[in-house]
Amino acid sequence: MHGQLVTWILAAALGWFLWGMALLPPGPARAAQAALLGEKHRTVAVPCTGCHTETPPKAPPQGATCLGCHGGHDKVAARTGKLEPNPHASHPGRIGCDMCHHVHKPSENYCGSCHDIDLTVP
Repeated sequence: MHGQLVTWILAAALGWFLWGMALLPPGPARAAQAALLGEKHRTVAVPCTGCHTETPPKAPPQGATCLGCHGGHDKVAARTGKLEPNPHASHPGRIGCDMCHHVHKPSENYCGSCHDIDLTVP
């Protein structure tokens, strides 16, 4: 009985996974969607309520919420210090995390909107 239950649960999980993959667009868009920050946060056990205070959420979390976990502006800038230019220590100063990083849609290279800079933005 226990073995049958485990087999059924695994089969159901695989079915849901394959169904979900079928809903994603093909090619690079699928890869981008699979790498959304919402999924990355979920894989490290950060629930939606870890960032959002409203249920259902009505607005993105404030940058202070991001920095509370990621260590503040200076620590984030130090982690990307080997990049040239360092996107977290740049001429616009401290901009909102959501200018580049998006949780439920692909992130974007905000610097690239003015400069010819190719940055991979998680």
